Amino acid sequence: MINFVFNRLKKLNKDGKGAITFSVTLDGKRKYIASKFYVYPSDWDDKRQEVRKTNPDYLKINRALRTTKAKWEDRETELRCIGDHFTIDDIVTDAKHFGNFNDYCRREAQKRLELGKIQYSQYNSYMVVTDELAKFRGANIPFAAIDVKFVSDFRDHVIRTRTDLSDVTKRKYLTTLKALVNACADDKLIEPVATNRVWGIKAESRPRENLTFAQLHQLETITFADKNLDLYRDMFLAGCYTGLRFSDLIMLQKSNLIYSPDDNGTYLKVQEKKTKKWKFNIPLHRIFNGKALAIFAKYQTKYRDTIFAPITIQAVNRNLTVIQQIMQWSDIEKLSFHISRHTFGTLLAELGVPIYLLQEYMNHSDIKTTQKYIHNSRMNQNKMLANIVFPD
Repeated sequence: MINFVFNRLKKLNKDGKGAITFSVTLDGKRKYIASKFYVYPSDWDDKRQEVRKTNPDYLKINRALRTTKAKWEDRETELRCIGDHFTIDDIVTDAKHFGNFNDYCRREAQKRLELGKIQYSQYNSYMVVTDELAKFRGANIPFAAIDVKFVSDFRDHVIRTRTDLSDVTKRKYLTTLKALVNACADDKLIEPVATNRVWGIKAESRPRENLTFAQLHQLETITFADKNLDLYRDMFLAGCYTGLRFSDLIMLQKSNLIYSPDDNGTYLKVQEKKTKKWKFNIPLHRIFNGKALAIFAKYQTKYRDTIFAPITIQAVNRNLTVIQQIMQWSDIEKLSFHISRHTFGTLLAELGVPIYLLQEYMNHSDIKTTQKYIHNSRMNQNKMLANIVFPD
């Protein structure tokens, strides 16, 4: 039997919150396991065994608690069907539930997706890495094989055999594997592995690609035969006009657009998902002549909170590749959404926006990052000057 116990030790933490604990009973023995969730006493409904709606995170917490409880109950049923002797530890750990590391990786990705710890795009990345592990060492990798050498060999395997991948993607493969190995150790399926001892994959330093003003104008004015491309073009342009990362643009709501009566304009206020910093400094009515506001108005609807309908970055980038082929932009290696942010920074630098203001607009904590856009701007200027014939 599995239940939840609130504030079992009758002791609140310094914030006045009590711990929610799992109570697992089997054959007259009981074990308490921390859930890592803390709530105020007024937020816990002991009769219903759930967090009340007064807690702003009640949906997330209740979903996580129920998911874990259901997983353990399923495991207990499975172990009973097998007929072997088992203990509470066998129910709440994965040693008997997972036959090998490959199975664990798939289940861990599914668990993180269900708990809201990763998005669907990240879940796909976990699955891709799991498939790569099968190519690397087979579909039934034993837990005993997972150590520092295994992680290091996987790193070498990706560098040596996956020449079709960019350095950034290779680095993501390694980072994902390290996360899975560390999670496996936390679940006590393997001994702790010092994954930090395995060097990362350093990406080659490349110039930041961006659209020129001429290319931006071409993209604004083209009429696509396939009208479905309009959405992806407009999302990309919105990134060019605001400098927002895709994760922030896709979550943008009308409430993030703040009207200022002082100058009769609209400013952008958004908490960036990557940095957790608030960006409240971009005068959308002035930058790029307010073109971002026109795009937002085009897609706003009363039927959803966000300006744009939910869509994955992979879908956007696939369609941007199609757009690049239509535009015949051979000077850009591969058009992706992140180039819109590079375009925003580089074009503002070309227009002479002061570096301290550019740093603020792009929410860079280190001004050295901003200086790369200044360098990019100079490179573009030099390319244009190279085509000009000056009289003697």
